[in-house]
Amino acid sequence: MAKLIMNLFKGYMRAKDKVFRQWLQRQKDDYITRRTVINPNGLEFMEEVENYYKDRLRSGEWMKLDEDQETILQRNPPGNRSHPNLEKLPRENAMGKPSTGASTIKNGVFIPRKNVARKMGARTKT
Repeated sequence: MAKLIMNLFKGYMRAKDKVFRQWLQRQKDDYITRRTVINPNGLEFMEEVENYYKDRLRSGEWMKLDEDQETILQRNPPGNRSHPNLEKLPRENAMGKPSTGASTIKNGVFIPRKNVARKMGARTKT
């Protein structure tokens, strides 16, 4: 059953809220060092996590940016492509070779190459 608890921690750690992950890490540390006992069925633990999430959601704290994140967002607003890490890199296929495809993303929509679309059964203009 301890495996169940560790899998719960692993799943919850995928949440995007930074403060939630920090709280969860403290819970995990307490569990590992045996300062806290969690029932092996995990029900009480899941309820505690759900209550913590709901409290943060109701208070408007869920997914709230911290000071560092606010500063980064102010310096590089969404859509700003001047940041050096956002330069377009050469595309590679799964084998690590340069891609020759013409797949693109336009306005947040993935547009596959015509031959890929045909293979997938989609109609394309000819």
